[in-house]
Amino acid sequence: MARPRAFNIDDATARAMNLFWERGYEESALSELLQRMGIVRGSFYKAYGDKRSVWLAALDCYDRTVVQPAAAALADHARGDGLERLAAFLNAPAAAVRDSGDKRGCFLCSAAVDSAANDTESRQRILAMFARLEAGLFDALKTLNINAGASADALSAQAKLLLTCYIGLRVLARAGSSVEALEAAAQAQIAALATA
Repeated sequence: MARPRAFNIDDATARAMNLFWERGYEESALSELLQRMGIVRGSFYKAYGDKRSVWLAALDCYDRTVVQPAAAALADHARGDGLERLAAFLNAPAAAVRDSGDKRGCFLCSAAVDSAANDTESRQRILAMFARLEAGLFDALKTLNINAGASADALSAQAKLLLTCYIGLRVLARAGSSVEALEAAAQAQIAALATA
């Protein structure tokens, strides 16, 4: 009979995700991964197989814990009108820095430009996460009065633009932009939405 795991795989994966987020795939040595995940080599290979599998599991973890909830919040009418939901989304990068000092930006954004994202499996996961966020933005945008009668193509283009703005804010946060600069950029975009 197989012995049960001596560690929580979800916790270990989340810790690996945080290491990849901070250092990138190539700079995260296996020994460092094992230490950060709190597991031994044998358990690592039994649970994951290899470093690439941990990377894919980390992408799935980010999708499940960050991207899907963000997309759901954008589409959730109980969280306010479309503009309020969009404002919360665009203010999130500044809030992360202001409230918790988190200047890592966005794991999805970092992963998208990481050398590890060059394989098909990684690319599919990354593009699917961006698509989920874009769909959430689309849902919020279509409830704005200014968009009454707008075509699906026009709303889709606007959602892509807002996603690009959000990605830029996350990258600026990682680059060390001040909270004030992040807030000002987000507020300018929100004001443009409100008055368009």
